Amino acid sequence: MAEIGIDLGTTNSLCAVCRDGKIALVPNPNGDYLTPSVVSFGDQGEVYVGKIAKEMQITRPKQTFAEFKRDMGTDRIFRACGQEYRAEELSAFVLKKLKEDAEKFLGEPVTEAVISVPAYFDDDRRYATKNAGKLAGSRGCPGGHAHRHHPGRRPRPADHQLGDFQYCREIIISKYHRSSIFRNLCSSYSHSYSNICSL
Repeated sequence: MAEIGIDLGTTNSLCAVCRDGKIALVPNPNGDYLTPSVVSFGDQGEVYVGKIAKEMQITRPKQTFAEFKRDMGTDRIFRACGQEYRAEELSAFVLKKLKEDAEKFLGEPVTEAVISVPAYFDDDRRYATKNAGKLAGSRGCPGGHAHRHHPGRRPRPADHQLGDFQYCREIIISKYHRSSIFRNLCSSYSHSYSNICSL
C-alpha cells in the first residue's frame, strides 16, 4: 500500500512519493509531472481532468472549470450538464486523477495521501480540502490541522462519492513531515507552502 504527497494547485497539481528516503515525482500518462487543475464534463456524464480538460476550455467553456481552488470553503456553485458542484467536489476529481496516475506509476494501490495547503487557508478552506480528499477516495489529509471540522460549517453530503475514505491519522502527516517530502517537492517547483505540517 503506497502513500503519496499531493500539491493541489490553483493552476496545476502534482504528486510525489517518498521511498527509501528519496523523493520521486509521479508523471501522468502524458509523461508530464504537472497536471492542469481543470475539470470538464461531457453530455453523457463523462468527467475529463487535466490536459484534455484544459483543451476543452475552448470547445466546451460552459462545462469546463479551472482555478476553482480559489473558491474552496465557499458556497459558490458550479453548474454543468444539469449537475451542481462545489469547489471541493471539482478538486476531488483532480485528486482522484492524481491518485490513479500514482497507482499506475507505482503498480500498487494508494491508500494514504497528504495534501498541501497554503498558509493563508482558513479553517473552512482547510476543511474543504479535507473533504476533497475524502471524496477522492484516499485517506487524504491537508497539511496542518485541517482534519478538524469548522464548528460553523455543516458537512455537505457527498453526491458524487468517488471511493472509500477513512479519516486520516495525525501520524501520517507527521511521518511525511519528518521525511520532508513537501519541502523537497515544493522547492523543486518554487512553491512556498509554510504550514505543510504544524503538529
